[in-house]
Amino acid sequence: MSFSHLVILGIILIIVIPPEKLPEVMRNIGRMFNDLRRSTSGVFDELKREAEFKPSDLLKTQPPPQQAQGQQPTQSAPVKNLDEVAAEKSDESKS
Repeated sequence: MSFSHLVILGIILIIVIPPEKLPEVMRNIGRMFNDLRRSTSGVFDELKREAEFKPSDLLKTQPPPQQAQGQQPTQSAPVKNLDEVAAEKSDESKS
């Protein structure tokens, strides 16, 4: 928030909240923001720790198995384009 936003917010608070209750309200707002900051800081620290790349992670990953000599590579099912899939769906819905 910029300074002008804070000034406008302060003016609105003075108009809406009576002056004798303003310190109590501001204290409660400050506590709320501190509690929110404390509760979220642990989450961000944990996310940072989990996202770090460690050298030991390289040892856990295994390369894909090599094909033995003389074996034919496995072929996957042919990929269909969207038109073929749509035509099959319309054929199924007609029956």
